[in-house]
Amino acid sequence: MSCPRPAHPAHREGDMIGSDDMQIEMDVQRELVANPRNAAAHQQLSELHHRQGRMTKAVASARRAVELQPDLVEGWLHLGSLLLDGTNALGEAEDALRHAIELWPDGAIIHLRLGRLLLRRGHAHDAIRSIRHAALLAPPEGWLWSEIGMGLADGNLLDEAKAALVKAIRLEPVEPLHQFRLGEVLQRIGDEASALAHIRRAAELGPEIAWLQSHLGHVLTEAGDLVGAQVALDRAEALAPGDGLTRSRKASLTERRSLATRRAKRFETATRSGRTAPLAACIVLAAPRTGSTVLGQSVSAAWQTDFFGEVFHDEPEQDTYGGNFFGFRRTLIAAEPSLSVPTLDNQRRLFQRYCEHIQSVSPSGASILDLKYYSWHHLNTCFVLPHEPPTLIDFVREASWPVVHLVRENLFALYCSLKLSQKSGVWHREGGSPSEEGRQRLRIDIDACRLEMDRLQSATAIFNDWFSGYDNYHHLTYERLFTGGAFSSEVEETFTKVLDEPPTRPLLPTTRKVTPPLHGVIENIEDVLREFKGTAYDAMVLEALS
Repeated sequence: MSCPRPAHPAHREGDMIGSDDMQIEMDVQRELVANPRNAAAHQQLSELHHRQGRMTKAVASARRAVELQPDLVEGWLHLGSLLLDGTNALGEAEDALRHAIELWPDGAIIHLRLGRLLLRRGHAHDAIRSIRHAALLAPPEGWLWSEIGMGLADGNLLDEAKAALVKAIRLEPVEPLHQFRLGEVLQRIGDEASALAHIRRAAELGPEIAWLQSHLGHVLTEAGDLVGAQVALDRAEALAPGDGLTRSRKASLTERRSLATRRAKRFETATRSGRTAPLAACIVLAAPRTGSTVLGQSVSAAWQTDFFGEVFHDEPEQDTYGGNFFGFRRTLIAAEPSLSVPTLDNQRRLFQRYCEHIQSVSPSGASILDLKYYSWHHLNTCFVLPHEPPTLIDFVREASWPVVHLVRENLFALYCSLKLSQKSGVWHREGGSPSEEGRQRLRIDIDACRLEMDRLQSATAIFNDWFSGYDNYHHLTYERLFTGGAFSSEVEETFTKVLDEPPTRPLLPTTRKVTPPLHGVIENIEDVLREFKGTAYDAMVLEALS
């Protein structure tokens, strides 16, 4: 039995269906009126419904076909594939595919579909065995090896997937889908240059396939080829006017072009100022719960810079910005193990290479980094004592990076905010106003609170001392960040000076903190008032609870 080839996968990516489908469907319907028990006709009708996106009708016709002819291998395969791709009825899909295997044990495509189904059901070992068995059975047909490649990729067997797709291309060198799929796999492997080459080739071979042109435009945008991206996206839009994904990608391209323009202007400004490169990064120095996230995000949006968040966060795999230091350091030391020894020269080289990394991943050419008080020791040598300035401070001074020290004056409010966030797991809320929902109760441990406020006050003073005399050191206060819900003029003036230019967009808050009024939260409020009365923190407590 020959291996039944499915409808061309390009159709499933949203391209137009052939204009003769309507005539074929009318012919099939006439046949079924004359002979309603014609299983092959029901099978054909199911395929037509599927191509037109009528999944419920496609499944119903497929079920009718195998009911009328239980030994119809193509029918069981088609039914299983429909249920796999278009529904959650995976149990019935598996039954259909296993029935097909009983009828045709050497059917490579059936073993492949069963493997992909088993992956979805979480049976990875059995799935991989089924997909590899499909490869052993597969005849030299390009489309089938392409499908096998995707199955292996789904199982995260990327090298085997690459080999299968190379074979598919060798068998069908002018099929664009095989080139595209190989490009996707190579991208997952990390071979960006080869991936782009194959995706370009796919678009050349399929100039009439809108989604391919759109995807090429997206990849070229990410690669920085903005001119090529514009050409590809314009072609995609002409082929499929009104396509939402292409429209979104064109908007992203416009944003990238704007950032590229800003980057070029920043290099020009740097050259006029005698610098060899534009500002690499601005540091927002702060304790937790002092507004550094909302400040960094909002300033980046207004000045069209790049906000990298807490770059010394201890979960580099959670990095959504691309600037996590630990992820960068791990990759660099894997390539240059000698840098793992924390000598002063090595730590300086690490910092310099990290600066280059930040510059390379920053489309705008200017970045904002969020560094908490407890993050400055990660570039220390073995010989830095606890009371001495961290080595990173010297590196920042040498690089002339501006530092904006954001301080929250009311340490009691800061302590309560921190404890509430730790308790709830809610740190920020998108939008412009705080939430009043989910109020909690908080019992203050007086001694722990006093100790933490002492520590925070000491840390603020220590950083002020460490940066004393540094011309590029600036101060902002959390309590004076906002005026009437908008950022104060002091914020705009500070960052206009720091970034050497005024904002290009309105400076608006992107997130706000979620802290309910403390007088309705603290359980032992009388104890708090009594214990802090007459102390250095008395006014802070009264203000926070008023």
